[in-house]
Amino acid sequence: MGLVVMVVFALHQRRVAASGRSPLVEPSLFTRRSFPAALVTSTAFFAVTNGLMMVIVLQLQLGLGIDVLDAGLTLAPWSLGLAVASWVAGAHLIPRLGHRTMYLGLAVFLTGALAAIAVYHSAAPAAYPSLLLVALGVIGAGAGLFSPAFFSISLHPLKPQEIGTAAGLLNAVQQLGATLGVAVLGSIYLNSVASGGASASLHAIEVAFWVAVALVVVGFVSSRLMVEKEAPASTGA
Repeated sequence: MGLVVMVVFALHQRRVAASGRSPLVEPSLFTRRSFPAALVTSTAFFAVTNGLMMVIVLQLQLGLGIDVLDAGLTLAPWSLGLAVASWVAGAHLIPRLGHRTMYLGLAVFLTGALAAIAVYHSAAPAAYPSLLLVALGVIGAGAGLFSPAFFSISLHPLKPQEIGTAAGLLNAVQQLGATLGVAVLGSIYLNSVASGGASASLHAIEVAFWVAVALVVVGFVSSRLMVEKEAPASTGA
């Protein structure tokens, strides 16, 4: 049903634009591959970030019986890494590396996610996984490197009349991705853990992280489509 509504809405917007009126969504945004690729990338990435934060806290509370405050503070390295890396990316890396900063961020994020899987795999069922704090710091750094570069690249090639619509759509799919991530990764974790205790909780969080890794790979592939090759400059006779 939702797909039907989207198709009808898209056709309606095309008719509005063809009649010379101002559409809610600029159809020209979808004439090139870069912006649709940005929407896919945003959905996948923010599904991962929001979904992972929730299942990490769930595992600490349900699997280890940690209280809400300590479970929440476990995410502090993620927030710190994100804040520092965002500043570094905006002030130093994006002016020098451009879109490659986005790929670097995804690579760092993926490294942190794989490190977290290794920590969970080797952790004792009833023990607090201290090394997880390091992995979460790396994940946060990856998110901090990715986000400023992503939004800059998404909006940079657009025409002035397209930017308002594009920014609104990016915000909408960011919220959509967050909702899907919580629903999908949360369901995977809760269905995997069932009532099996601490050991099952570790297995369940590993499964959720592997799904997140797959989504990061999807985001990396779609982010490659965001960068359009510049046409070669013509040479005079």
